[in-house]
Amino acid sequence: MEQLTMKIRSLWDRSDAFRLVCCIGMTAAVCLTFFGLGTRIGEYFFHIFN
Repeated sequence: MEQLTMKIRSLWDRSDAFRLVCCIGMTAAVCLTFFGLGTRIGEYFFHIFN
């Protein structure tokens, strides 16, 4: 586990592309989570009002 953290940290320091990919991945994950929650809440309200 320690070695993996060190490898990721050295990659993070050396590679801007790696940093960019991480940021995009995090953003995509957050967006997908919110989108999933949003559609679920939307369906819930849709059932209440109909």
